[in-house]
Amino acid sequence: MSDHFEDEMQQLLDQAGALDHGPEQIEILDRAVRLADAHNHLPYGFFARKRMMSAATFGGAPEKALVAFTWCIGQCDRSPDEFDSSELLWEYKWVVSGLKQFPQITRAQIESSFEDMSRRYQENGLSLKPIYKLRSMFGIHRGDLDEARRWQRLWRNTDSGYGNDCAACELHDQVEFMLFVGKDERAVEMAQPILNNRMRCAEIPHLTYAHLLLPFMKLGQVEEAYSA
Repeated sequence: MSDHFEDEMQQLLDQAGALDHGPEQIEILDRAVRLADAHNHLPYGFFARKRMMSAATFGGAPEKALVAFTWCIGQCDRSPDEFDSSELLWEYKWVVSGLKQFPQITRAQIESSFEDMSRRYQENGLSLKPIYKLRSMFGIHRGDLDEARRWQRLWRNTDSGYGNDCAACELHDQVEFMLFVGKDERAVEMAQPILNNRMRCAEIPHLTYAHLLLPFMKLGQVEEAYSA
């Protein structure tokens, strides 16, 4: 393997790392993936695609995240001694969560993804709490109250472990569930740590504000709606 290839590859990865998520970062990582494939360098191909999963998920290109993940998990299954699938379990959440954006992906295919994800979590001794939450969120997306409730109970009552979102995101998603089942007052009450700036992250409170605008208006809390 030439030093020129190694240098060019590292330069592309460094350039991507210096950028915020968005089209430019994705384009550079696309070039890194193509370069690794042109030199048939599987480790670099794996690493560049792993970086692509994050860039594409948060940069508005979930289809690229799905393609990158599928390639990587395939390499793990073909060469488990060289590629460890446990390195992909965090990204698996992003990919499965994004499946609802693709109308061509069937419910049966989504269910198969959940089953595969659950198997891999169990094989690595991990809590299934993140998967229960994803399943509840899919119930909300489909408007299936029974499904959302069934999985929410498991999500709420299962101990946390690796793969859980941060506390702010967990609370936001519980607030979203309460809104889905029509408990607006309870949702606003639960959201107080977020609204009072005691819990926050890169995405929260921004997402929470958007979800609570209509409930605030329905509850007659107009000032709170304007503040959000």
